[in-house]
Amino acid sequence: MKPVKQTLFFDKDGIGNCFEACLASILELELSEVPMFHDKDWPVRFWAWLSSKGFVYRGTINPEGIGSYKDGIKGYFIVAGESPRGSHIRGGHAVVYKDGVMVHDPHPDNTGIINIRYGMMMEPEL
Repeated sequence: MKPVKQTLFFDKDGIGNCFEACLASILELELSEVPMFHDKDWPVRFWAWLSSKGFVYRGTINPEGIGSYKDGIKGYFIVAGESPRGSHIRGGHAVVYKDGVMVHDPHPDNTGIINIRYGMMMEPEL
């Protein structure tokens, strides 16, 4: 995992790229190599893009399962939740978890999330 910070912020830019920064971090890519996934068709585009990188989306993890989830991409996965900067951020804020704890917040203030809404299971394709 190579920590990448987000460059777009909901409050300032009207759209954030924390999710994309988490993907770049886990896949050890430059942020510019990750497309924005903010349109209504983002899941289909995301799954196709992830597959092009040799990975597959396996589904969501309920908040209760975050602490026990150990798979992912070298153990890393994305968790979304309410931002300390406000619940007005559509979709919440995305951070990187490993072994049930946050290991990277792409926001410069590094305050993480207040609560967990869900996690995203992504694994290498077999």
